[in-house]
Amino acid sequence: MDKPMCYAYAIASAMRKLQQRQGDQKCKPDVECQKVEAIKDHIVDKCRNSGKDLSQGFYVSDALDLTKKQYNIQYMEVKEGGAREALGGNRYVVAWYVITQAQHETMLSFFRRQPKAILTRSDINQSLRPNGSSPQGPGKDKAFSHVAILDECHGANSPKSLHIKNSWGSGYFDNGYFSIEDASVLRSDLLGYDMKFYDITPASKARVGP
Repeated sequence: MDKPMCYAYAIASAMRKLQQRQGDQKCKPDVECQKVEAIKDHIVDKCRNSGKDLSQGFYVSDALDLTKKQYNIQYMEVKEGGAREALGGNRYVVAWYVITQAQHETMLSFFRRQPKAILTRSDINQSLRPNGSSPQGPGKDKAFSHVAILDECHGANSPKSLHIKNSWGSGYFDNGYFSIEDASVLRSDLLGYDMKFYDITPASKARVGP
């Protein structure tokens, strides 16, 4: 999967879920993948035609603004409490966060050892300096943003954890899913970024789709 396109995969997954809720029959897994892929391609085309460089991805809000009319959706940026409330109301939430290379490698190592565990803030920052930088050097301080789907606000081991569906595919973490204690786990102290959540809903009773 093309990692800079994670925003498009995450948004496409949410839009496909909305289509199913509005009456579209759920298909076999391979057909569902094709449907999500088609929506993703359309989102990418819209973003590419906007004239912006897509090599490093695209802002979630910009991608939603470019496609919300055609897909008949509306969205609201919310904090963690709003995201939990949205999932409690059976709505769909896209999550955005920024982490450093060192933190990403720590995540991969953590979930490789215990894929169903809940990642805490101390787990992900255990190898970092107090200011959030890596003692391994500037290369490990290189940061990147990522977009995923917030799946639910509880897991098997904790009623408060956030369960996230990764947009990189099933080869990562626990068949594509991972759990964190709360939104502070993926806050970037080094760069000052908090997790962002986007509550996506139909704009009207009309069907979600192009």
